[in-house]
Amino acid sequence: MGYDAHVAKLPKILKSAEKSYQQSQQSYQQYKMMIQQHFPDLWHENLCFNGGGSPTFMQHCRQSVCNDLAFGSMLLKPSDFDLENLSALKCALWIATPVLKALQYSKLPGLEVLNHLPHSYKALFIYGGYWQADYIYPEKSKLNRWYGRSSNQEMLLVPKHCELAADDYVFLRPTQSEAVIPQFAQLYAYANGSFVAWDNFRE
Repeated sequence: MGYDAHVAKLPKILKSAEKSYQQSQQSYQQYKMMIQQHFPDLWHENLCFNGGGSPTFMQHCRQSVCNDLAFGSMLLKPSDFDLENLSALKCALWIATPVLKALQYSKLPGLEVLNHLPHSYKALFIYGGYWQADYIYPEKSKLNRWYGRSSNQEMLLVPKHCELAADDYVFLRPTQSEAVIPQFAQLYAYANGSFVAWDNFRE
């Protein structure tokens, strides 16, 4: 088994992804030869040589010394996997969370003096928060750094023209998949304008 995620993560100034990949393949091949030469009783033509990982899956598809490939996150493509090798794939994982309350501007306890200043953003309180994810809808939304992060009710700043109100939804794109999905009771599949399936994680 050989996991080669470092191939896509190394800074290009140190080594190109292609060169790093070829070196990892050479190393893997050397271990295969070691088994064949030094442990001949263990060798047979149907041995499973697993390798890969989402960041290098496409490279393995083009040329690989492995006969079994591992991948996972690329199927959902969270933002940490926005890599050149995976540019043909689209994100398929989102967080949708309801708006609990909408304010014309952010009101911070103890800083009421700020209420008298011009405000270029409205404020939304959402259900939950502090996920490994980036806010993507409404566009140009951002966290209120003065209010701080919250896993209970996070405050989000949105442009003044945004018309979202209570019970509307805010959308986020996760940066990871394995760490984020277990935080939710259900995962819904949405296609062609409707929900087509869902999984319960806490039954």
